[in-house]
Amino acid sequence: MNVNGDTIAIADFYNHRIILQINDEVHFIGKEGHDKGELYYPIDVKIQQDKIYVADAYNHRIQVFDLDGKLLNIIGALDAINVASGIDIRNNLLAVTDQENSRVLIYDLNGLLQQILTEKINYPTDVLFDENRLYITNFKENTISVFKLIKE
Repeated sequence: MNVNGDTIAIADFYNHRIILQINDEVHFIGKEGHDKGELYYPIDVKIQQDKIYVADAYNHRIQVFDLDGKLLNIIGALDAINVASGIDIRNNLLAVTDQENSRVLIYDLNGLLQQILTEKINYPTDVLFDENRLYITNFKENTISVFKLIKE
């Protein structure tokens, strides 16, 4: 779930959709499937600048929608992601956990791959930017890896 002002987005994992509430009005984004704009077990969601970023876990990608549910971009589809389980956004960076490949991919918000992190990462399930650090949960080791970010 992610909240941005009056906008709330929830990844509805088992129903293969995003629940989007703007003020008191509820909309749904996506439906079950593997084509562009369709979702297959979305697991995480972030709102950034009137865009909805969705970790489309078992479609192995990130999909970006506008607030009306129109597909704007697909990120990571060519990077062999094997379960996109967690995402976070900071400024112009998008961090994506590639769970079964034990790595985290860093993209710009247009979807250009900037960096791949693999050191001290084992089955990452979630990620969080905080000031000048990136925190990564390692499920199989019950640890958190911390990376210091270089100023943008």
